[in-house]
Formats: sequence, structure tokens, C-alpha cells
Amino acid sequence: VRLTGGRRWVNNGSASLTGGHLSINDGSTFTNAGTFTVTTNDSDNIGMDSNAVGTNTFNNSGTLNWNTGVVNGISAVSAFNNTGTVNVDSGTLRIAAGGTDTGVYAVDAPATLNFANGTRNLDAGSNVTGAGTVAFTGATVNVGNAYSPATTAISAGTVNFNAGGHTTTTLDLSGGVLGGTGSLTVSGELNYTAGDLDGSLILGAVSNSTLSGVTVAGGGAITNLGMLGLNNSSLSGSFTNSGTVNVTGSSTASSGVVQQAGAINVAGGQTLTVGGSGLVLAGGRLTSGSTGTVAGNVNNTAGTVAPGASPGILTINGDYAQQPGGVLELEIGGAAPGTFDQLIVNGNAALGGTLSATFINSFAPAATNSFTLVQSSGTVSGTFATTN
Repeated sequence: VRLTGGRRWVNNGSASLTGGHLSINDGSTFTNAGTFTVTTNDSDNIGMDSNAVGTNTFNNSGTLNWNTGVVNGISAVSAFNNTGTVNVDSGTLRIAAGGTDTGVYAVDAPATLNFANGTRNLDAGSNVTGAGTVAFTGATVNVGNAYSPATTAISAGTVNFNAGGHTTTTLDLSGGVLGGTGSLTVSGELNYTAGDLDGSLILGAVSNSTLSGVTVAGGGAITNLGMLGLNNSSLSGSFTNSGTVNVTGSSTASSGVVQQAGAINVAGGQTLTVGGSGLVLAGGRLTSGSTGTVAGNVNNTAGTVAPGASPGILTINGDYAQQPGGVLELEIGGAAPGTFDQLIVNGNAALGGTLSATFINSFAPAATNSFTLVQSSGTVSGTFATTN
């Protein structure tokens, strides 16, 4: 089907494209105000001829049903605008044209909606949802309203999550840019291999992700509310933790870490390197295996530092400051070195708050026993306000 000569075709009823393709040319416009169902497996279902001129537009104000078995879609038109509903029921709907949306995209599993080219504005009233996958492979997409597909895959282009609630179960970030003034919440798993994080990413309370051997580039922010493993990886932007972080291979947070709640566990023999303002413990726990290390300053304002794996040593290659709300929790299982927990500070130590010491392994100290629980290579100032 070819539209030429600036024609306007409006479908107010029910139409289907079961073979071939729809070609919009020479300043023509196709408007679907009814129901339009696409089942053809032609490579470019909706587009324009190579020699077409003018602004050629597809407007959907009704219901567009996409039921194909291959990767095909709307390409080589000047604009695709959606104020109605697009149901991606099977195959891949590849949109390689810019446009503005105030309507709905409903993507069923295992179908895919692919924003491949152009600049697209998902404005107030728009809603991207469903159990399928939304892929960004080259377009610039500004998400300004509801967004909640099961899987989001970003491999190229730019996705800006601005106003509105934005969630996804799985995020696959292998390229491109995730930005915007709002945030994207991942409720399931983050799979990162490449790409820039310039916006705000929230790992939800039931999320479970591991970053292994990667550097998360960009100056954006990650907030962890769930379970995050760091294995020989680096975070370039800011990092806030209120969940659980397990450092199983030496890793770096270049802009520092702020912990509001939860726990950071540094495995034995591993190092967490923190830049910026270092590691700020405003809540939660910092624990280590037998010989865990934090490279950078640690400011314990209202958290708990608990070295060792009953017992063990936590080394801080930097300064350690414990404020009135902070707690240092140590376990003592004997009088000989290696049988009690230690905090070793290769810098200055400013003490305050609470020292909580617990005897383990049925150890009963003699009156003559002494224990070096905190050791500093620099100056030691202050004292614990409370010991128990």
C-alpha cells in the first residue's frame, strides 16, 4: 500500500496489514483512529520509498496491534506519534523515527519494543508497560511519565528518565547512556557490561545483582536497597547503600560511599577502595572477613564497625573517626594476637561513641591480660564515651 501526493488516510474502523508493507510518501499522513493490526513479516512494515520527499507521518490515536514473528517495524518515516495504544504482542516492533507520545505502549512477553533511531518524547500521559522487553539501540528517548516494563535493555543511544515513576525488573546496560533528572528503579537484577550511567539508578529492596570485573562509567548515582555483589569492579559515580553490599573481590568506589542502613561486608583478603569523602557510616554495619581492608577514610557517625570473622582484623588505610553515635564492636576469644578482633588504622584515629567488647569461645580473661584492640600509625585522639 502506497500513499503519495500528500494524501491523508484516516482509519476509523478496523484494518489489517497481512502482507507487504505500508509506504507513506511525498508529505502524506496515515492516521489510525480505529484498530490497525499488523501481522506481515515484511522487513519494513511501515516506512517510505527511498526517493520520497516531504514530511511523512504515521499518527496513532486508536489501537495499533503488532503481531509479527520477526524484527520489523516503523522506519524511514519522518515521525511516528502515539496518542492511543500500541500493543506489541509478538515479534519486535522497531521504531526508527522520532515523535511524541502521550499514549500507551503495552509490550507482552516475549515481544520487544525497540527504540532504534530518532528523538522520542514520552510526555505526560504516556505509559510504557508490560511483561516484555523495551530495547534502546540508538534513539534518544526522554521518558517523562510512567515506565514499568519487565526488561529494559540499553545498548546504544541515550535514555533520559525524567519526571514520573520509572521501574523495571531487569536492566541490561551494555552501551549508550542512562541519564535524566529522575531515576530508574530496578526491582530484580542489574546486568552491566558497558555504557555510561549519568542519571540516578536505584536497586530496589528485593533486587539481587553482582558487578564482576566491570567499571560502571559516568557521573551518575547508584542507591542500593537490596543485595549487591562487588567483585573486582569500580563505581565512578556516587554510591549510597541501605541494603547489603558484599565485596568478594577488591573493588573501588571512586566518589566515596554513604551508608544509611544495611551492611557492607568486605571478604577476607579483599579491599574496598573509597575516594571522595571516603566511607561515611551514617547507619548500618561495616564488617570484614579475617583480614578485610578499606582503603580510604572512614567516618563512623552512627553506624557499627565490626572487624573480623570471629576473630579477625579490619585494616583502614586512611583516617578513622568515630562520632558519638558510632559503635566499634569487637570480639575477644583469647589473650594471644589473632584470637581477638582488631581495628588497625594506617592513619589518624579519633575515638568517641561506644566500644562494645564481647568474649567468645568461652574465654575468661585474667586480671593481667591486656589487648591492643585499636592500633594507629598516626595520632590517636579522644576516647570512647561508653564501653560495655
